[in-house]
Amino acid sequence: MLQASPALTHLKLTGVVLGEESSESYPVVSLPLLQSIYIAQSSAEACYLVLCHLTIPPCARLSVEGWNIYGGDELTGLLVPICQHLRAPSASPIRRLRFDYTTSNPNDGERNFTISTSTADEDRSLFSITTHPLSDTSLPHIITKVLEMLADLQPGITHLDCRSTSTAPQLTTLKAWKTAISLLPALDIVYIPPNVTAIRVLQALSQLAETPAVGDASPCLREIRITGLSDKEGFNAMPLVLNGLRQLLSFLNARGTPLERLEVSKKSTGLEVDEEGWKSLSQLVGTFVRSNDV
Repeated sequence: MLQASPALTHLKLTGVVLGEESSESYPVVSLPLLQSIYIAQSSAEACYLVLCHLTIPPCARLSVEGWNIYGGDELTGLLVPICQHLRAPSASPIRRLRFDYTTSNPNDGERNFTISTSTADEDRSLFSITTHPLSDTSLPHIITKVLEMLADLQPGITHLDCRSTSTAPQLTTLKAWKTAISLLPALDIVYIPPNVTAIRVLQALSQLAETPAVGDASPCLREIRITGLSDKEGFNAMPLVLNGLRQLLSFLNARGTPLERLEVSKKSTGLEVDEEGWKSLSQLVGTFVRSNDV
């Protein structure tokens, strides 16, 4: 069917099932006008096979949802054709990275974890992969596998958006964020929510800045933006967020690389407290902004 549709611009494949034939028996299909491909509700093996047998433009948006991707090990083979696609000479550079974690059914504990990438200004989505980890302990391994692939792409990830991860227990650990951020050497802008995620991210950034051996893991950090909602359980994270910011900003100043800009939302829950605390922090950055973003 695909061989008869060379002018196809958008392709969605749902529930791809592997046949009994060997992979060599499938033809390679060229879709030179394709703008996006979405492979949904399919095994990692099926996603891999589809991508290996398609020739698509470097600018085509690639989205994959693997039903049996429970941890990092299932990603090993699948990431090979994805990396080849993203490495094409004329492909748009990936600059922004976003993590999204949801539980689609609280009763059975089904988890959806999506890693997506785009250009710096978010005008073009480039690649996303959705996994369904059996447990939250798999999340750090999944992140590491994907970031190790992206680490080879130049000029590298500059924007990290982790505002939708506060309900993932394993993504509220310091170790998970230190590992992730250490794989983003070009990082210069971080988006964090006013909750426990912010505390751990700030701690990770501080430790990476403080430790000489790995201090260069984030040498370009120049901006932090805090927007979003606080945790639903009512935990007041703001005192710890303020302390984390103060510690990080002090480390960056001592290292001679002060933060250029700190932007804090006026409207987000929890950020309206402690105006004096924000005022004291403003003296440690180049520009301090209270925005109207949510």
